[in-house]
Amino acid sequence: MAAQKRSAKDTKGIYTRALDHGTAAVGGQWLRPGFGFDDADDLAWALGFPHVRFLSNEPKFKLPEWKLGIHRIGEFEVAQPESLALRFVRSFQFRPAREGDWDALSKWPIHAKPFVDQKGPPSESEAREIVLQHLQPTSYWYLPSSFPVLVYLLEAFVGPDAVATAFVEALERLPAAELVADRPKFHAATQSLGFVLLRVRGDVSEGLLKRLGKIFDAGVAKMPGKSMKAEKKNAAGVTPLRILRTLDLILHGREAALRSGDGAAAGKPSRSSLLFVHDDPAFVLDTLKARGDDPGGTEPLARLTFLGGESVLDLEQKWIERYVAPGAPATDAMLVEHYGRIQSPKIVPHMLAMVDSGAKRAAMDWFKRHAEFAAPLLRQQKGPRAATAKSVLATLKK
Repeated sequence: MAAQKRSAKDTKGIYTRALDHGTAAVGGQWLRPGFGFDDADDLAWALGFPHVRFLSNEPKFKLPEWKLGIHRIGEFEVAQPESLALRFVRSFQFRPAREGDWDALSKWPIHAKPFVDQKGPPSESEAREIVLQHLQPTSYWYLPSSFPVLVYLLEAFVGPDAVATAFVEALERLPAAELVADRPKFHAATQSLGFVLLRVRGDVSEGLLKRLGKIFDAGVAKMPGKSMKAEKKNAAGVTPLRILRTLDLILHGREAALRSGDGAAAGKPSRSSLLFVHDDPAFVLDTLKARGDDPGGTEPLARLTFLGGESVLDLEQKWIERYVAPGAPATDAMLVEHYGRIQSPKIVPHMLAMVDSGAKRAAMDWFKRHAEFAAPLLRQQKGPRAATAKSVLATLKK
């Protein structure tokens, strides 16, 4: 493989082009020094962590492994082996030629192999073509749920500017009617654009936001009354997931959460609807408090702590127990990875919960890396996790 251009922000043995612009990226204006354990953590949080991907130099996977899981790359792991990520990205250079061609879909690994065998990371032009060929109406029938991960991995290889520009171009090509259709998979894909936009250069962002504004206006013109209003949930029990509403959330923050967020019609915007409220921590926290003990069926979202402040961790602690499953170490390890860059005394109970889960090894590694920070807090632990805290302390002393 050709040498990968690595970001100057490489940390912890992993690297990405996603953070190339550093504090000059749009999200740099929301930098919160000390929120993470070091400057690299602080930058990552400001630029959208954990909705970003890093690459690592791990041993290459054997061919049978990628054949069996070509679209089954981890959807929540922040770091991916470069060799696996490259295969995954390259595989999307293929797409079924005809809508509804299930035979071609079933043989995707075979058709994609010539692309996967190419050497070196994708170019910016290749990344653009990948985005454009899959974000179109005739691609919706097969689009895998892992498509947002593809967006983040393309960004890891070629940087945010090229990926965001290609994504906006793809949205410009969509018919206005497609913007207002209920398209859950396109909604999830477009949500990933919101995080990539945090990482583009300021001058690039200005032009892209203007273009997105025009797309949004064209979609609003197709809505009833030609305006954005909160919608009641449909027969499936969710607010229709339209690209237009996702763009509203990305472009308009708090205002959009109250009208385009899932659950907005009932006065309870969903937690995921708050992910682009960058400048109103009180609103984020109050909205979460209004949900009480109801997380709305979503997994804990570490980014909400960055957006709403450390008090969010008090709410998350009540919910996180629901996701601690001894039989699901990958899921629990994901929680360690996502929350582990928050430097707050309130994070220790979270990590103790993970010690008692299927992610014990990942959680213990976290305590070992942050022993100086965690030890005094472990001594203060009381209640149901006190015994676990004592055990962790004993391990750290060895």
